[in-house]
Amino acid sequence: MSTRQKVWLTVALFIGVLMYGGNEALAVLVGDGTHPCPGATITAPGGIQTAVTAATTAGPTTIQVCPGTYTAVTIVNRNNLTLTGGFIAPPPLPPLSPTIPAFDRLSCLNPLNPLNDPTQHSVVSGGPNVDAFNVRANNVTISNFTIAGATGSAAGVNLARANSDHHVLDNVIQNNTFGVYFNSSGATPSNVSGNCIRNNNVAGAAAGNGVYSDQGLSNAVIGQNIFTGHENASIIMVGGPAAASSQSNVQMSSNEMVEDAPIILINTTASSITGNSSEESAGSGIFFGGNVSGVTVSGNFIERCAFTGINLRTTFVNIPNSNNTISGNEVERCGDADIRLNDGSHHNTVTENEVNRSGAEGIGLRGGAHDNTLTKKHNDRSGVDGLFIDATSKNNTLQRNRMRRTVTGFDCHDASTGTGTANTGNTWTANIGATDSPDGICTPKK
Repeated sequence: MSTRQKVWLTVALFIGVLMYGGNEALAVLVGDGTHPCPGATITAPGGIQTAVTAATTAGPTTIQVCPGTYTAVTIVNRNNLTLTGGFIAPPPLPPLSPTIPAFDRLSCLNPLNPLNDPTQHSVVSGGPNVDAFNVRANNVTISNFTIAGATGSAAGVNLARANSDHHVLDNVIQNNTFGVYFNSSGATPSNVSGNCIRNNNVAGAAAGNGVYSDQGLSNAVIGQNIFTGHENASIIMVGGPAAASSQSNVQMSSNEMVEDAPIILINTTASSITGNSSEESAGSGIFFGGNVSGVTVSGNFIERCAFTGINLRTTFVNIPNSNNTISGNEVERCGDADIRLNDGSHHNTVTENEVNRSGAEGIGLRGGAHDNTLTKKHNDRSGVDGLFIDATSKNNTLQRNRMRRTVTGFDCHDASTGTGTANTGNTWTANIGATDSPDGICTPKK
C-alpha cells in the first residue's frame, strides 16, 4: 500500500470513528427503510424517535438522519442531544460536507420549490395537534431537516419553557399551523438561526406565525433566518405580563422577511431588533403592542409595508411603550407613517433614521406621546407632513431633524399648544424644513 493510500485510509477510519462511535459521544445513523442509507442501524419511519428513546438521559448522543420521510419526534429528559438531517452515508472524505443542505436562499423564496424531496431532504412530519419536534430537554440541537405538517394546536418545533440550550439551525420549517414555539428558561443561551421559515398558516391556534412565544423567553437569539409567506407575524412575542412568562434579553438580528408579516412584541424588555430587512410586509414592519421597554431597534431596513414601518401602540397591553431606542433605520414607502409613537409612548429616543415616501407622516407623535427625543432624522417626500405632532402630544424634544419635499401638508407640523417653541407644547431646535405650522418651528435650509 502506498503512503498516499495509507493517509487516505487513516482519514477514512478517523471519520468513521467520529461519525459512528468510538468516542464518548454515541453516534447513531437512522434511515426510513425506504430510501438508501448504507450502514444505518435503525431503518423505519419512526426511526428518529427510536434512536431518541434509546439515548441515555445524560448523553451526549448524535443522531444522524439520512434523507427520507419520518414521523414526529418527542424528546423528554434526553439532554445533550444532536439531531442532523440530510446525512450522506457513508460520509464523504473532506472537503465535502457530510450533509446535503436543506435549502439555499433562492430555493427558500421560490414558492414552486417544495423542499421536501425525500431523496434529498430528511422530512419530519407532525400531525393534527402533534408537533413535528417536541423538545422537553436541555441542550438539544435540531438541524438540516424539513419540518412540516403540524396542525391544530401544534407547531413545527415546540421548545419548552422549563428547559434551555435549545438550538434550531438550518432547517426548512413550513406548512405548519405555526413554525417554532420558542420558549426557554434562559438558564443557558438558546437560538433559532439560519432557518427557512415559510407559509406556516394552517388553521389552528397561533396560526400564521413564523416564530411564536407566549410562555416566557430569555437569553435567546433569533438570527439569520428567512421568513416568507406568513399571514400574521414573522416573529411574535406575546407572553406576560408576569415576569416569568415575559420576554427579555432576546436578540432578533440579521433576519430577512420577504412578502411576510411584522415583528410583534409585547411585555418585552432589554432586547434588540437589529440589522433585519423587511420587504412588502402585510402589516407593519415592527410593531410594539404595549409594555415594551429598553428595546433597541437599529440598523433595520423596512420597505413597502402595508401599514406603519415602526409602530408603537398599546393595542394588546394598556401600558405605554417607554425607554426604547430607535436609531439608524431606513424606512420607506410604507402605506401609513414610516415611524409613529402613539398611545402615551414616552421617554423613547428616535435618532438618525432615514424615512422616505411614506403614505402619511414620515415620523408622527400621536395619542399623548410625551417626553420623547427625536434627533437627526432625514425625511424625504412624505405623503402627509414630514414630522407631525398631534394636539395631545407634549413635552417632546425635536432637534436637528431635516424634512423636505413633503407632498401634502407641511414639512414640520405641530398641532399642540403650550409654552414651548412657537407656542406649541414641544421644544423644536435647529430643525430644517421649507414649510411649517406654526411658523417658527423649522427654518428652510440655507
